[in-house]
Amino acid sequence: MMVAFATDACDMAVLVTGDTDMAPAIRAARRAFVEKRIGILFPYGRSHDELRRLTDVHRRTSLKQCFAFHLPDPYVTAEGRTIAKPSGW
Repeated sequence: MMVAFATDACDMAVLVTGDTDMAPAIRAARRAFVEKRIGILFPYGRSHDELRRLTDVHRRTSLKQCFAFHLPDPYVTAEGRTIAKPSGW
């Protein structure tokens, strides 16, 4: 986000997280780039008031959207590496 803002690659960054560890980075970006906008897309079942207050826009994903965003299982990378989802997912 900071690099994208510093290089003027975007006017708005949208973070996909519900993790409050991102709050300090959001605060720093706000101080350094007051003209830029920041959004949060909360994964299904995740949300946090602090992150909502720090951002210009916030949305939650539905359970249906959550499954629509999953990669195929197994997933094969461009290099041919096969990655399987953990059984608990």
